[in-house]
Amino acid sequence: MDGHDHGRTPTNPYEAPDAPLGAPRRAPRDGRRAAEAMRLRHLDDEALVRSVALLFRLATVAIPLLIVVVVIPAAPPVSAAVLVAAALLGPVFTEAVGRGLNRLRTWARLAAIATSGIGLAGVAAAARFAAGSGNEVAPFGVGLLLVPVALVLYILLSGDGRTVFSRAYQDAVASTPRVRARTSPLVPFVFLLSAFWAALTYWQGLPH
Repeated sequence: MDGHDHGRTPTNPYEAPDAPLGAPRRAPRDGRRAAEAMRLRHLDDEALVRSVALLFRLATVAIPLLIVVVVIPAAPPVSAAVLVAAALLGPVFTEAVGRGLNRLRTWARLAAIATSGIGLAGVAAAARFAAGSGNEVAPFGVGLLLVPVALVLYILLSGDGRTVFSRAYQDAVASTPRVRARTSPLVPFVFLLSAFWAALTYWQGLPH
């Protein structure tokens, strides 16, 4: 024996260790499949969230118009500074929330829930005020605006809505750029229809 092992293949110190080739490649692929399955399962829910975002972004245009056309003529004692602040800050807020909802940001969801809750209380107070105006159908007309506000709250507070804003779902969105959710027109359509019907009902109840 000369001390040398002639029966063993020399080991290359720079050679990568043996490892199953399938496992490292299969894991990312399985992750993408799971992310895609999650997206497809909640794609309609994401479309509804984007529908709420569209409503907030439409409010960016509607708020200044309402202030100019409705608020200023009906409430002349209100100071010009307050009206200008509302006309400027209101659209900035709704645009920021709309963009945040489109990006599925949690802070935007909370802001939209708070705004909708305030809107719900405001509509209820307006309906109560209309009930004492002598217009018999006014409370019903104003009360119709509760429908879109309640719809927004349902979308954002439901279990599926919470899932869309979860970290896991946002990771799934980042992993599936080819899967795109369309923006549903449902929420703006319900809101505009309710607003039109409320205005028509209120006008019909006025003395002519």
